Amino acid sequence: MSGISHARAWVFLTLAPLLWSGNFIVGRAAHDALDPLALNFARWVVAALLLAPVLVTHRRAALLLLRGHARALVALAVLGVVGFNTVLYAGLGRIGAGEAGILFGITPVCVIVIARVWHGGCCPRRVWIGAALAVIGVGGVLWPTGGQAGFLAPGAALVLAAALIWAGYTVAVTRLAQAERPVIVLALTTWIGVVLMAPFAVMSDWPATPWPTALVGAVLYLGAGASVAAFWCWQLGTRVVGARRSGVFLNLIPVFGVLMGAIWLGESVSPAGLAALVLVLTGVVLAQSSEAQPSRPALRPAKSAPPWATRSRTPSPPLPSRPGRRTRRGRGSVPARLSGQARFRPSGHRLRKP
Repeated sequence: MSGISHARAWVFLTLAPLLWSGNFIVGRAAHDALDPLALNFARWVVAALLLAPVLVTHRRAALLLLRGHARALVALAVLGVVGFNTVLYAGLGRIGAGEAGILFGITPVCVIVIARVWHGGCCPRRVWIGAALAVIGVGGVLWPTGGQAGFLAPGAALVLAAALIWAGYTVAVTRLAQAERPVIVLALTTWIGVVLMAPFAVMSDWPATPWPTALVGAVLYLGAGASVAAFWCWQLGTRVVGARRSGVFLNLIPVFGVLMGAIWLGESVSPAGLAALVLVLTGVVLAQSSEAQPSRPALRPAKSAPPWATRSRTPSPPLPSRPGRRTRRGRGSVPARLSGQARFRPSGHRLRKP
C-alpha cells in the first residue's frame, strides 16, 4: 500500500465520496420497490458476504477484538449499520436526493462539535462560525416554499437525524479503529448489524421473486460499491495523505449528490438550493480549517520562581593552574584534562608528556 503515489491517492479519495453519493441516488430510486429496512438488510448481506474472507483470514484478531470490545462493536453496528442507513432510506422516500445531499453536508461540522464535547474540550470560534453558516445553508433548504412543509417535512427531519447518527458513529469508531485494523472493525460491525436486523427484516414487505434486474443491480451496488469499495478507496487514500487532508474530500458528497440527482433522477436545482450548498460547504471548510491548525498552548502569566531556584550559590573556586604545554590555538598553560576543553584527536595519537 505504501507504493501508491499522491496522484492515485487523490483519485481514490475522490472516488470514495462519489460511491457514497450514489447511496442517496439508489436509495431514492428504490424507495418504491423495497421497504427501508429490507433495502438496508439486503445491502449489508451483500457486504457481509464480501467481508467474510477478512474474518476468516484474521480470525484470531477478530475474536480478540470481539471479546474485548463486544459492547462497543454492538453500539457501532446499531449506529452505523442498522440506524443510519434505515433512517436515511426512510427520509429519501420523502425528499429529493439532491436536497438530502445538501442536508447531509452538515455532518463534518457535527463530527467536530461532538468530538470536542465528547473529549471535554471547547470549540474554537471558527468552528462555531462555520457551524452557523452550515445551519443557515440547511435552513435555506428547509425553508417552506411553494406550499411545501419545509421544516415540518418528515423527510428532511429523517435525513438530519441520519446525519447526526452518522456523526456520532464517526466519533465513536475513530478511537476503536485507531487501535485495531479498520477493515476488521468494519467486518465485525457488518455481521453484527446483519444479525440484529434479521428478525425485523423477515417481517418486512419483500417484493415477489424474481426481482427486476434494476433492483438486483441497485442492491449489489449498495453492498459492493457504497459499502466495501468506497471504504477500501478511502482507506488507501487516507494512508498516503493523512486523515486531516482526506477529511476535506467528504465535502464532495453533497456536490456529487446534487449533480447525480439532476443527471440520473431529473431533479431540478434551484438557485436557493445552490446558495444553500455554497453556505454549507463554506461553513464546513471554515470549521475544518480550524481543526487542521495545530493547537498552541495558551499564554500564562509568569510565576514566581521557587525558593530553591533563587537561592544564592557560592561560585566554585577556579581550578589551580599548573605549568603545562602550550596549545596551538590558546596561550593558556592549563592542560586539557583540567580545563575541560579537550579536543578531538585522531585514533592512535598519543600526547607526549610535558
